[in-house]
Amino acid sequence: MVRTFFRKMLRYLSSEDDSDDDLDEDVEEHCTCRRRKFVRRNHIQGHERLYHDYFVENPVYPSNLFRRRFRMSRPLFLCILNEVVANEPYFVQRRDNIGRLGLSSMQKITVALRMLAYGVSADFMDEYIHISESAAMESLKKFCETIVSIFSAEYLRAPPVNYTINGHDYTMGYYLADGIYHKWQTFVKTTPSPRGNKNKHFAKAQESARKDVE
Repeated sequence: MVRTFFRKMLRYLSSEDDSDDDLDEDVEEHCTCRRRKFVRRNHIQGHERLYHDYFVENPVYPSNLFRRRFRMSRPLFLCILNEVVANEPYFVQRRDNIGRLGLSSMQKITVALRMLAYGVSADFMDEYIHISESAAMESLKKFCETIVSIFSAEYLRAPPVNYTINGHDYTMGYYLADGIYHKWQTFVKTTPSPRGNKNKHFAKAQESARKDVE
């Protein structure tokens, strides 16, 4: 089921390039072609800002804010980053044809996680991370594919699920989630501002179990 979820996510993502991709200004184009807008992003500045905000010994934002914004602890993020970089060359920082350093692994993985956690658009993190829309989309696709490849055998097993509630038979599992996630059938979210004993009991039980899952 989890693999199916990631496959649906990948199919859902648009593969179209954005109009402000990082292109070489010196490239000549025919007059009949539409010239794509060039945005000179400072990838190094974007990486340094991210690194000093969250990953130095005394970061700007402490561990509790890291967990809130990344939906995981800093050690877990670094563990995932190291595994992803070791198994997928796309996330290794490289230089382009004229020697400029490209996006770092932290930038690519951070934008992928923010898009998954918050459901934001591909260019939402551009001003902070300094990443184009097309690069953000590519990072998300590569990240999902790599996570499935590395961790599916241990953490994404998704064994067959069969259970009955109120006389109804179910053959799919589900995930307990909070309000930030998409409205998909596989996500069971809590009731905001519950009224009545039934809704209050459900919200309390859901939130208590969700903490263990997270």
